Amino acid sequence: MTAKNHTDHETGAETRKQLPDGSDQTTLENEVKRLLDFKLQHVHDGNLTPCPKCSQLVHVDSIECLHCGADIAGHVATIREELQKLDAIGAELHKLRKATHPENDMAKSMEHTFWERVKSALPSRRDRENLSVALPAFILYFSLVVALRVLSNGALFWSVSLAGGAVGYSMLRKSRIRKRVTVDAYRAALVLGLLFAMSTAIVRPIPFWPSNLATSITVVSIEANIRETPTTDSPIVTTLRRGATLTVVDREGAWFKVRTEEGTVGWVYSGLVSDSGQ
Repeated sequence: MTAKNHTDHETGAETRKQLPDGSDQTTLENEVKRLLDFKLQHVHDGNLTPCPKCSQLVHVDSIECLHCGADIAGHVATIREELQKLDAIGAELHKLRKATHPENDMAKSMEHTFWERVKSALPSRRDRENLSVALPAFILYFSLVVALRVLSNGALFWSVSLAGGAVGYSMLRKSRIRKRVTVDAYRAALVLGLLFAMSTAIVRPIPFWPSNLATSITVVSIEANIRETPTTDSPIVTTLRRGATLTVVDREGAWFKVRTEEGTVGWVYSGLVSDSGQ
């Protein structure tokens, strides 16, 4: 033990690890406490703050009060600056504690939920807000797509999926809620969802998903049995001869759901027909 450490031990003096900017841990903790008190007084859930004129809640990114029309650009700019400072100092303090007591940080990280770990990995408050909007929108979009696929096929599926996304985005832009969320994040979720849906349908058709089916197929075997269900032991609905043209309604594995020229609907094995669309 050095003379300095011995002296500190004898006098009970606190040893502090210095940051590059010269601020020690105690100073940072005091500043974080001040900023947290400031946030508690001025910021409500959803990043809302009272208007200094009418006291109605407005978003911290607003430049004009939606209720009284007052210019609040300077007021909310100060709040945003303090919030950004809280993020920055909080991150520095976290790094300092992690470097000083890595075992404590590891133990705490094991207790955090997956969502908390994801949010803590994001660099800024804006990114965390974007994720909190984009991720639920992404999940809801795919829930709508899958539900529509189970209930309908073809044009109805695509028209409702596309129209639903467009209507949802339009309503979000025109409503007051757009002041509280990031519209661009919602739009990005819809676009990514649509691209993923289309690429999945084109590259690899799977059950309960629209695929690039041929609009019609032709019987190439001497005879082809049209069955009630896509199994070989299913009852035969009708039998067609070579050259008969069928309209494709759906597909499940190696079976096509088809409609005959007479309007009969059933299933035919893909090995008995030619499929120009695959």
